[in-house]
Amino acid sequence: MLGLFVILGVAAPDRVPAVGDPAPIEAAARGNEDLDACLKTLDEERARTPPTSSPTQPPPPKPGWRVVEPGALPDLRDSLETASLLEAAARTRAYWNGRSDTVSIGGDAYPAEHVARSLDALIELVRSNPDPAALKAGIEARFRVYQSMPGDGTEHGKATGYYTPHLEIFERGGPGLVPIHGKPSDLGSRRPYSSRREIAEGRIARGSELYWTQHPAEVIELHLEGSGWGLLPGGRRVLLGWAGTNGHGWRSIARSLVACGIAPLMKQPELYRYMKSQPLEREQKIANLDPSYMFAGSKTSGAPTGAIGLAVTGGRSIAVDRATIPLGLPAVLSLDPRAPGQHDFARVVFTHDTGGAIKGGARVDLYWGEGPAAGEGANATNQPCRLFVFVLKPEAR
Repeated sequence: MLGLFVILGVAAPDRVPAVGDPAPIEAAARGNEDLDACLKTLDEERARTPPTSSPTQPPPPKPGWRVVEPGALPDLRDSLETASLLEAAARTRAYWNGRSDTVSIGGDAYPAEHVARSLDALIELVRSNPDPAALKAGIEARFRVYQSMPGDGTEHGKATGYYTPHLEIFERGGPGLVPIHGKPSDLGSRRPYSSRREIAEGRIARGSELYWTQHPAEVIELHLEGSGWGLLPGGRRVLLGWAGTNGHGWRSIARSLVACGIAPLMKQPELYRYMKSQPLEREQKIANLDPSYMFAGSKTSGAPTGAIGLAVTGGRSIAVDRATIPLGLPAVLSLDPRAPGQHDFARVVFTHDTGGAIKGGARVDLYWGEGPAAGEGANATNQPCRLFVFVLKPEAR
């Protein structure tokens, strides 16, 4: 996942190619020396940078909670069907079966059985088929609502999106194909393990290849999203998901290309198209700018799962910072547009997942589902948001 770009401390040239500028393609014709030099510079910069923040930097904002009074919850604006809401609510309810832990929100503690009753009450409310206004009124009447606050003096956090991509894969390698590696047998022998470049050069235990694909860009997409459906010849599908990492920190390929003056800043879909337009050797070298690598596992059935261990639901599951926002809770997510083309809706969602780049209060990654359409929605999600979790009032029945 996912949308978190880090400005790299590498001096860029005076001129960065504009969108449509042929300079990146011309660079490919001259060879790959520019990418080799770029990776060398980036690695040297990372080696000089301390792993922790400088003491001169201000501390990050301290997130918190605010109890929301009736009438202050955003009006619900939800184009999804009620069936997806009931499905996600039922899965969340199953998460609390047999649990004995306690959830803390804004200094208030709720035992697991109370959270379970909260989900039962929500399911009952949704099954009464209320319109958006009635659903909002029912939540405010029966539930205590808490707004997640980012701690920076505003009420808006940031929403991004993730999804499960489709990628064409093959069971045997060959010319023009690159491997998707599973967990190598010697992964525990050293930490960090080989970098993405070193893995591409063969410095990985033999026999770790799970499948092959035509593009290193698709391997990058799989790694960023955390899971993907591999489409095999003949129509068979396998679900590829996380099985481990090489221990190297993630680095933005898009920002790296800008920092080294090789290409203009691109959004993820543009970056994938750009990478695939390059010769295979150059495409791999672009991929190597990110040293991190996710080793994949595979299964032939099931669905992508979140951090709660249950299947995520498109449009209803969100990833949050579990150190700030408890998992397994219902919430209202309001995406508030600030620019043309941004999403504008407020709907009931559930805290099902986490993500390495998802840190702080009101920081949300919305799961959009699987396939190209879900990818379009996820890649278009990068905007302000508000997040409100809710639990049954202690006196409610």
